[in-house]
Amino acid sequence: SRLAGLYFAELQQGLDELQELAGSGHGSLKLGSLPLTRTSIIPNAVLKLTELAPQAHISIVDGPYEEQLHALLHGQIDILIGALRFPPLSDEITQHHLFDDNLSLVFRHGHPLATEPTLSATHWSSLKWIVPKTGTPARAIFEELFATMKLPVPGDIIECSSLVATRGMLINSDRAALLPARQVEVDVQAGLLAVSPLKLGDPARQIGYTLRKGWTPTRLQASFLTILEQTKP
Repeated sequence: SRLAGLYFAELQQGLDELQELAGSGHGSLKLGSLPLTRTSIIPNAVLKLTELAPQAHISIVDGPYEEQLHALLHGQIDILIGALRFPPLSDEITQHHLFDDNLSLVFRHGHPLATEPTLSATHWSSLKWIVPKTGTPARAIFEELFATMKLPVPGDIIECSSLVATRGMLINSDRAALLPARQVEVDVQAGLLAVSPLKLGDPARQIGYTLRKGWTPTRLQASFLTILEQTKP
């Protein structure tokens, strides 16, 4: 049950804190990661933390938001990092804003539309898409984009929540996707993907971290949160 999971999580948290204070423990940190934060934000913050606490036990997991929120509420992870949800999906969490982010139109390198500053209604309607699953902030922006242009949402879409799979399909096809530019910057630099110069005018997504209400971090966990705040884009 949730209460049992929280009890054991808080018990372990207390033991970690006592060991840290006594100088006999190195602490632990369990992170949940959502798209965008997986490629640079979390890795950079974790690497900086290990410079301060090289013996700390750190684990990073990813998965759909609902699964990770469940894990957070049951004490299986300490901090959930990624796009914030509004309204919050639980009264038992607090959300903390780090920065705003917009989506970009992404193609394979060399796609005939990759460098076009504007696209016609025909282009938008004829594109084949890779989109996140229904219910995510990015999917809502995708659908709102077509509604604003008074165009039907294309039927030729592949629903995919995996960045690795999305990346592979983009590189090997003429499909398009709406992704944060910083999420694919390594592939752009490698000449595999291209970010369109087109400005979408989409509403900014709020990126941040989510905690259990009433949760008190250990010294190690508090240090990570400080680093996270300092290393945000």
